[in-house]
Amino acid sequence: MGKILRETEKAFYQTGWINFIHNSSPVLIGFGRLYQKQVVLHQGEIETDLDSISRFLSVSEYTHIVDLPLNRRTVNVLPRMKGLLG
Repeated sequence: MGKILRETEKAFYQTGWINFIHNSSPVLIGFGRLYQKQVVLHQGEIETDLDSISRFLSVSEYTHIVDLPLNRRTVNVLPRMKGLLG
């Protein structure tokens, strides 16, 4: 999670968005802090979803690939499936 936040912060610095926020009104500074909290919350939700979905014991052979989350366990399950429908 920290890596994603560092990458997000790096992207903000590269685009000048962080400097714009820090050199602006307190309202925009508060917005920057709020956005950072939202990034953390969103990342937590994504990790929770991926963790719960990645507990596959078996997957139907009729499951569409687009319906599967892209994570390590799903990639390991795909070769074992027969008759994949894309």
